[in-house]
Formats: sequence, C-alpha cells, structure tokens
Amino acid sequence: MSIDKFQASELLHGRAVNTTGTKWIVPDLNDRDGEGHIKLRAINIPDFDLTTELSRIRGIKLNEEEKEVVIDKLKNGQRVDIQIKTGKNIQKLEIEANPLKREINFYDALHKKASVGNLAVSVPEKSRNVVKMDIDKKRQQRAKI
Repeated sequence: MSIDKFQASELLHGRAVNTTGTKWIVPDLNDRDGEGHIKLRAINIPDFDLTTELSRIRGIKLNEEEKEVVIDKLKNGQRVDIQIKTGKNIQKLEIEANPLKREINFYDALHKKASVGNLAVSVPEKSRNVVKMDIDKKRQQRAKI
C-alpha cells in the first residue's frame, strides 16, 4: 500500500483513495490505534465503477478527456468541482467518491452534503418510491396535527 503525500492529505480529510483497479484505501474515522492515529482499511470493491456513476448524473456535460480527468481526481480522493445544468439554471457542486456506499457524494457551494432529491441525478425507480412514501407519511402526520 503506497500512497503519495497528496493522497495522504485526502485520507486525513476522510476521503477514500483508489490504489489499483478495484482496491481502495478507506480511513476508518471511528477506529484509532493505541497512539490515536486513524486506522486505514485496504478494501477490494469490484462493483464500484466511477465511469458508470458519473454517467448517472443528468445535466453534466463532459467530453472523454474531461471525464478521465475527473475520474483520476476522484480516484485520488479529491473533491472535484462540477457544473450541472438543471433546466435553465446551472448548479455548481463538488463531488467525491464514496466506494463503501458505491456512490458519488454531492456538496453544495457551502460545502454541505447535498441530497440527491435536490439535484438533477438519475435515481432508480425503487428509491423514488421510498422518497415519495416518506413525503406522504410526513404530509399525513401534518394533517393530523
């Protein structure tokens, strides 16, 4: 497991770093050694493909060269600035790889995690139903009050 100083910095920020192919180094922020240092986990995650995850984001326009640059940065643990077109508006966001959950995390201009529901991202139909059910439950609870 060899990492450079830039990747080490990203690990200290809590982000995962891809070493080779499907192998990722993930900081375990809840587990520390006897001296208080964050433990790192080397994990093989074969079913996490950044190219596929990027293609699921609607409104993002990247040519092949730009896509490769973004993927390389994500693999190195970096947050990447992107712009997503939503209707007539353009949203500026940051993204980072989350291989443990096999997804890409989104952050708004204030560096707060953005929810998928507020973005122009393709969401599987099953997830849409769960969100809709949660909204319906909240409406029913408000109606009772």
